[in-house]
Amino acid sequence: MKYKVDPTVVIEQFGGDRELVAKYLNYFGVEINIKTIQKWKERETLPTSRYLELMELADYYKIEINPFIAQRSKMPKRSKSNGK
Repeated sequence: MKYKVDPTVVIEQFGGDRELVAKYLNYFGVEINIKTIQKWKERETLPTSRYLELMELADYYKIEINPFIAQRSKMPKRSKSNGK
């Protein structure tokens, strides 16, 4: 089974686009363009190298990012049953 991380969920864990830009700049000393972040969301993909950087960044800021939670929005919803 192949898993796909939802970049929107990961970005929201950092507080959104602008907060991610600020945290990235503070930690790595390099600014990441907000348009780059928006492209990740549009394409629904996160480059592996950026994913690894974001995991390092999350560790620094004590932000817990679980890759299984990060893909939750892509998982099909279960229907509710009346079974007792």
